[in-house]
Amino acid sequence: MPPVELTPAGFSADSIASALLWAALATGIAQVASLIALWILGVPPRRIRHEIEDAQNPAVGALYFVISLISALWAAKLASDGLPQYAPPLETFLWIVGGIALASAFTAVAFVIAHRLLKPEQGESAYAWIKRECIAEQNAALALFLGGLACAPFLTVLFQVF
Repeated sequence: MPPVELTPAGFSADSIASALLWAALATGIAQVASLIALWILGVPPRRIRHEIEDAQNPAVGALYFVISLISALWAAKLASDGLPQYAPPLETFLWIVGGIALASAFTAVAFVIAHRLLKPEQGESAYAWIKRECIAEQNAALALFLGGLACAPFLTVLFQVF
């Protein structure tokens, strides 16, 4: 069965599903690569919470961020096909809006998972935890760690759209 075309340029359900799956795959690759690299450098996954929350070690956060950034660039480039060269403006706009929504959703899920795994104060929401740690306590390690979680979905979507 041929894909259902929404516009003549190829904005189909198949292309949307493909972009979604590649974005998820590239995001997963970037996060796993970051965890493995930290483990090789002597910070196993069970110690990441201590280094970020208790020790507030900015080096661990920076390493996670940089490795996630590099992995995301690599995976996103390999996973992307981008839009057709001469896509109609409405199609381009829809891809951009959809991409931002997709990347925001992946980032929100990653932040909620991090919130649960890093064990915040009792009853503290993910938003309140991030606000307290990053703003009030100036936890650079957590800010960089969260940046590493966010860069992969946004870079992947950027490569999917352009």
